[in-house]
Amino acid sequence: MSLEASAAAQVQPSNPIVRGSHDVRMMSAMRLALAAAALLIIWFDPSKPNQFLPATYVTLGLYTLYSLFVYVASIRWSRLVPTRFLHWIDLAWYVLLISLSGGTDSVFFFFFFFAILTASFARGFSWGLRVTIISTLLFSLLAYLVTPADGNFEANRFLLRYVNILVIGYIIAYWGGAEITLRERLRLLKEVSLLSNPRFGVDQTLQSMIEKVRRFY
Repeated sequence: MSLEASAAAQVQPSNPIVRGSHDVRMMSAMRLALAAAALLIIWFDPSKPNQFLPATYVTLGLYTLYSLFVYVASIRWSRLVPTRFLHWIDLAWYVLLISLSGGTDSVFFFFFFFAILTASFARGFSWGLRVTIISTLLFSLLAYLVTPADGNFEANRFLLRYVNILVIGYIIAYWGGAEITLRERLRLLKEVSLLSNPRFGVDQTLQSMIEKVRRFY
């Protein structure tokens, strides 16, 4: 094997599937815990939601089974886990749950933050911001389409939650993006340090370093 090939093999970045498997497993466990806890809370205290309660039970039960499936599949990083779309699938579940349980007054409103968190820490700031904006738009749409049974729309609660999604969602997206950027910088420093070997020659070392920096930016 040539020195150039040895250098390439030595600095080959780790498989992103292997790198991210622990994060996906942890997020899957948290998703399952969140769904199971919500199901238990609604079961023991069904005062909220007071509309479409049977449908809410069925939907939340199905979401719990879905979360269990994702968790079991993530233990061995199964290809059945759609990691690129998990936050969008979660968002669809949450919209359905909120629409069945009082709209803007729903106790499931805070589930939006979990979708924003998974998108931010898995794919970075831009994706976290996208989920934040879309969550805000969906929440506004639900406020328009779904009203409480008594017709009493609480504008102050809607505005407060609206601002919460934007502000807290942006902060989560920013922190998630910063964490991913820091992790990539550490990986770049590791690869560059492995390239600093006089056996490979100055030209080959500089060329490899420039290529790694180009890929990073």
